[in-house]
Amino acid sequence: MTGERSRSEVYVAAGEVCGGALSGATEELISITRSEDFEHLLLAGEPSDVPALVDALQVTDSRELGFCRLLTPASQPHRFLEFFFGWVERQSVDSNDSALRDDPVNLFYDTGEEAVTLGRGAAIYFPCSVEGRAEESVSVRLGVGIQDAGEPDDRITLLNSLARSVAERLGCLEESALTDGVPQRLER
Repeated sequence: MTGERSRSEVYVAAGEVCGGALSGATEELISITRSEDFEHLLLAGEPSDVPALVDALQVTDSRELGFCRLLTPASQPHRFLEFFFGWVERQSVDSNDSALRDDPVNLFYDTGEEAVTLGRGAAIYFPCSVEGRAEESVSVRLGVGIQDAGEPDDRITLLNSLARSVAERLGCLEESALTDGVPQRLER
């Protein structure tokens, strides 16, 4: 080989991506991507695992932090999945937004302060009273870079699993109201 990496050097298994952060939802990750092999893209300055993400979240003034950008062999060279974390004012988390509620594509779930699948993505907001952030909620967002973004229930379960890992590390898992297991759809 002349400068090329072998497949085993590039790709990792679902349970190992993002520092193992998605190991609680590997079935959903495989279902969404239809792949068992992943490459984790790490952009300069981005955290590589949940402990580094939590450290960055506690001091960030940025609206969002990118975390865990994944490629699959079939998605190359485009990103398939990417996650974003940030802080939002609690009053801005408004599940009564009629435009959001009226769109039949959007599905709401019983986890956190608010959880919704939106087209090709998903978002969860959960309360987390940590020092200096008492009036804010954590925002967790999943973006899927292809048209067929998998089943909404799989997307929200994957995002919920990652959100729980972060809430636990932040010390607010109980306060977060994040479902242990598969979040259930709410009726409209």
